Amino acid sequence: MKITTKVELENTEVEELLDVTVVYGDETIGENVVQTCVEGLKCNKTGAYLSVEDAMEKLFAILRANYIIPSEAHEFSYELFTCERFKSYESHADIPKNLVITYVIQK
Repeated sequence: MKITTKVELENTEVEELLDVTVVYGDETIGENVVQTCVEGLKCNKTGAYLSVEDAMEKLFAILRANYIIPSEAHEFSYELFTCERFKSYESHADIPKNLVITYVIQK
């Protein structure tokens, strides 16, 4: 039996856990469509950019150390959402940005 679990984190939670700032880029696709993508993760202490893969490995380790993900989980996958939303140019409201980490435990 395999048990699959998803952990969904908001961008602010990821930033707090990793002590980084998630850098987003917006691209206007059409008159009222803006696509938002993760461009990178910037370390708050050093200002250096982390690769997404390195940051996700570090986040997985932190979640395991904090007992959010069980220690028997050794492999994971992640989804960084690319948000494509309809919005007016005058709108300055934040588009929700989340990260999902999925892990499987073999029982």
